Order: sequence, then structure tokens, then C-alpha cells
Amino acid sequence: MAYPRDANASMFKLIDANHAILVVILCAAFLFYKYMLQNFPSVMASQLMDSFHLQGVGLGVLSGVYFWTYLIVPLFVGVILDYYGTRWVTSGAIFCCAIGVFIFSHAEQLNMAIWGRAIVGVGVSFATVAYLKLACIWFPKKYYALLTSLLVAAAMMGAVCGQMPLAWLIHHVGWRASLSDLGWVGVILTVLFLIFVREPTSTFLSSIESKNNQAWENQHLWYGILSAVKNKQNWLLTGYSGLAFAPVVIFCGLWGNLFLQKAYNLDKLIAPTLISLVFVGLGIASPLFAVFASHIRNRCSFMFYSTLISAASIGLVIYAHPMPIWMLGGLLFLFGFSLDAFPMVFTKREFFISRATKRINHAANAIVLKNYDIIVVSLNTKRIQNLIFKK
Repeated sequence: MAYPRDANASMFKLIDANHAILVVILCAAFLFYKYMLQNFPSVMASQLMDSFHLQGVGLGVLSGVYFWTYLIVPLFVGVILDYYGTRWVTSGAIFCCAIGVFIFSHAEQLNMAIWGRAIVGVGVSFATVAYLKLACIWFPKKYYALLTSLLVAAAMMGAVCGQMPLAWLIHHVGWRASLSDLGWVGVILTVLFLIFVREPTSTFLSSIESKNNQAWENQHLWYGILSAVKNKQNWLLTGYSGLAFAPVVIFCGLWGNLFLQKAYNLDKLIAPTLISLVFVGLGIASPLFAVFASHIRNRCSFMFYSTLISAASIGLVIYAHPMPIWMLGGLLFLFGFSLDAFPMVFTKREFFISRATKRINHAANAIVLKNYDIIVVSLNTKRIQNLIFKK
């Protein structure tokens, strides 16, 4: 990750601090919106199966097409944001999400629903990278841990609202009307982003680059990126972070609600409420672990034991039923809380990725390398899941 402001935090005084905070809030709102859209199939799984006459494999395909586009589009997100700017591109991405939701909500045939879901996947591909790039531009390096925690908190709040609150709305107005409302939320967020977000001036960027990039003036971007790709540690951490987060994508993002309803005899409002505890745990642990990480010498051991606790928690939920609902809720919360050690991968990979680019106008390309691994591993776990269902 390229940090445009290093030790010289006084440069931050040259920009409008209030505007910088507003920009980050709007980007966090996009992340909030993204995770609502990512998880809505889990809340309306039975309705989707009835409306489109699907079995388990079909529902997996309908949900998974989001990740297929999310796999392909990020290859180009960094280049697009770096060379065309964040304001118009990100606004277009949010509007793309809204259009996809509208198409999905009005679809009568499965093919149209798949197209709508794919368009949503295209739009949300820009959310995380746009947030981190704008945070990189508008804030000094010393705020980056806090901003990363805000990123996770905003995402988990969106995931929580995509569970019980959305289930309540679906219960009262139906799944199609609920998704139409989500589409209008995207339209409003697009307008707000266009109105309030602006690009930093070229003079501001030039003054930063002149202080931080002299040693890299003649280095091509791909030289550093290839160095990061060739590093063995990056690939080991890639596998860890992707596999660690995959259970959230599969269990919380699609099958968890149906599983809890059948295995624990819960109704359609209680089950998503319990699933939301996973995201509450992730959201609470994020700032705590961000502070705690700076005092840990052996982060690998901490990540190992934390992930082990997370695996044990979800294992008990799946295999030790039935159990009291308070214990079920506690285990789901512990699953999310313990799992939040995996973002430490980003800080461990920071040295390798930061070598990929020292220029602020190439920051998004480096960020994409960080974000891409979870997408790849999550998609492959969904493919394995579909193969199991076929058998």
C-alpha cells in the first residue's frame, strides 16, 4: 500500500479536514451498501427458490454469479480508479449496483435475475478499493489503522442490516419491494457521492509525490507488483486470509439462515438475527484487534489460535445441535469475533505490497492485490459447495 503522507503529517493541514471526513463517511456508506447487497440472498433464500423454481445448486449459482463478476472486474478496478479518478467512477459503480438491484427485483425469469446479480457484482467491486484509495489520498499514514477499522465496521454494519432488518422488511412488503427500496438507496447514495466528493488538486498530489517518490522515479509500476507477486509469504498469507473468510461467505452469506431454521427450528426472523451476531462480533473485534495488534510481537501465533477458536465455534454450531439459543448466539458471536484476526494479514503483507508502488496515482493497483485473494478463495469454495450439492 502506498501511503501519500508518511512522517510529514502536517501536510494534512493543507486540506479540508471536514471534507476528508465526509468523503470517508460516504465511502463507508458504499461499503455498508455493498454488504447488504452481498448477503440479501441468505435472507430470502426460500422465496427465491420458490419464485425461480430452484434447488440448492440453482440458488448457489444465482448467488455465486455475484462472485464471478467480483472475480473478474477487480483486475481492472485499480487501473480505472488510478487513471480516471474516484469521483465519477465510484459514483457510476454505486449507480451500477442500484440498476442491478432493480433488474433483480423485477426479474420474472432466472436468466434476468442472474444478469441483475452480475451487474451488482460489477458495481460492488469498486467499494473497498475506492475507500482505501480515498483514505490513502486524504489522510496521513498515522490514521490508516483507524480507517481500516472503520472499513470493517461499516461493512459489518451493512451485513447486520442485511439480516434481521431486511428480513423484517421482506416479511412485511415482500422480497421484490424490499429490493426495489434497496435500489433507491443506491440512487440516493450516487447523488450524494457526486455532490460532495471531489478529487484532490494536482498541486496537492504533486507536492506529496515529490517528497515520497524520488527514489522510485524511474521504476515501472509492474516491477514492484511482480516483486510482490513472486514473494512466497504473500501467497501463504493469501491462502490463509481467503480460507479464513470463506465460512462467512458461505454460511452467513447464503445457507446459514436456512440451516438454523431447520436444524434449530427457528422462525424466519430469529434465524437472521442470530446470523447478524457473526457480523456484530466482526465489527466489535475490528477496532479492538487494530489497537491490540500494535502490541503483539508474534502475530502469526495470535492469528492461528484466534482462527482455531473461530473454527471450533462454527463447528459446534453445525455439528452439536440442538443447543440452547443463548449458547447458539454466543458461539456465532465468538465465531465472528475470533475470525477478525485475519485482517492482520494486510498489515503483515503491507511491506511487500507497499514496495509495489510509491506513487499515489498507482495506489489502487496495489490495493487490488490485497483485496483479490479473498475473492478468489471464496469463489472456489462456492464451486466446491455446488459440487457437493450435485452429489
